Amino acid sequence: MSSNQFRFDDTLIIEESETQLVTTSFGVVLFFAAIFLLTLSVGSNLVIFVIPSISILVVFIFNLLRFYNTKVDVKVKVTFPTTQIRAKTFLPTLVEIHSSRDILGVLSVTPSSGLFPVTTSTTRLVKLKKDQTVNTTFLFYAPRRGKEFIKSISLQFNGAYGLFYTENTINPNRMIVVTPEPQRIQIPWTMKQKILDDLISSISIPIKGKGSDFLSLRDFQFGDDIRHIHWKASAKYDKIIVKEYEEPKRLRFLLIVDATTFMAGPKLEFALSAAIELGHVIQRSEHSVKILVFNYKESKYVELTSSPASIRTLGLTLHNVLPEGVNLNYRTLLQTVKSRGLIDTVAVFLSDVEQDPQTVREGILAIRPWVQRLYYFAMYSPGFGTTALKSVRDENALSMDEIRYRREILEKKISRKYNDVVQEFREIVMTNKGKFHLVESYNTNILLELKKALELELSIMRKERILGGIKNA
Repeated sequence: MSSNQFRFDDTLIIEESETQLVTTSFGVVLFFAAIFLLTLSVGSNLVIFVIPSISILVVFIFNLLRFYNTKVDVKVKVTFPTTQIRAKTFLPTLVEIHSSRDILGVLSVTPSSGLFPVTTSTTRLVKLKKDQTVNTTFLFYAPRRGKEFIKSISLQFNGAYGLFYTENTINPNRMIVVTPEPQRIQIPWTMKQKILDDLISSISIPIKGKGSDFLSLRDFQFGDDIRHIHWKASAKYDKIIVKEYEEPKRLRFLLIVDATTFMAGPKLEFALSAAIELGHVIQRSEHSVKILVFNYKESKYVELTSSPASIRTLGLTLHNVLPEGVNLNYRTLLQTVKSRGLIDTVAVFLSDVEQDPQTVREGILAIRPWVQRLYYFAMYSPGFGTTALKSVRDENALSMDEIRYRREILEKKISRKYNDVVQEFREIVMTNKGKFHLVESYNTNILLELKKALELELSIMRKERILGGIKNA
């Protein structure tokens, strides 16, 4: 991949360090061995050791004099395009080398343990002519959240048979913050806005007032603006008819990310990514959004503003979230909602179904009166079978083959138990007039899951209307 495919910021350039002479351990051993042999040969009159020992010392002295007498102006620079990237994306590192003489050397880059080179090697052979500048790009992959950095970048040249060489090393002090990964399915921005508009229309009730969206027609009243007169309707009904408009209502969203230990792994990664995706879409609208990461206490709190930099701040805040606690502390969560003025918000929970159902029931019951609307998105639990093994094993585990027992009995039992737990959580949320949706895959987008939930809600409402009409008939 060529370096011109990335945009590099010149303010992130790190200058080179001083050039120094480095002697390898083999070279040190060989140097002292040559002195020892020369001393031994002179003292013992063994001419056979004189020639090789003198040859080695001459090579050392010659290259040492060449290093101090011949000035080779070598400059090494490193540039990063940004100091913040998303997990499961790539970090290009541009290295620029300039030399005042012809050199042949080896360029090597040493990253931290969380950065993996896209190519198999982080070492490259570099050949420069006099006053030539060479640019080379190393591409690294960051699979997880956290803080990473490039440990060192070194250029080794003018070596002598692996005994010693000239080295130019820089140690970049740039911390690369790896924020939560992006959603694995990206959808067009117009589709995101359409899904958000559908959500808003399902929550808010049209309010008559000043606005741009047409609501209805009504008879003219004293004080109405004559610019709102509907002339065609007035001519048709032989009276003055005016247009009414819908007054836009700003909603306040609260995204609550469950950061308990049951969410550890891909569930928490998807929940953090979903919070950034939802927050970005809502932030671009006229509505406000707050993100609250919670476990047994408040972990992180971010209030997004209309500034584009607030999404960057959100990523920096969520890059080091770690799961703690067994169950979500709903009592402390309610106190936080009250103390931070988050009452009458649209609460969106990003959690799972592995917590204690009774704790969730009591928590949802306590929080529901304080929020305008409640949505509960449960992350699919791929490790649910591990936690449920003790409760579903029976006497067949000892008498049957392990593989056959798992396929014919254990997997079916675990599946039924998991479906029962999901249904119990669904009843808990819907009993408290909330909306429940199970995210069955992480290879999706939270907005697509929101769309499924809205379509399901609309389908249920249509069926209820049809059943109501049949009963009334």
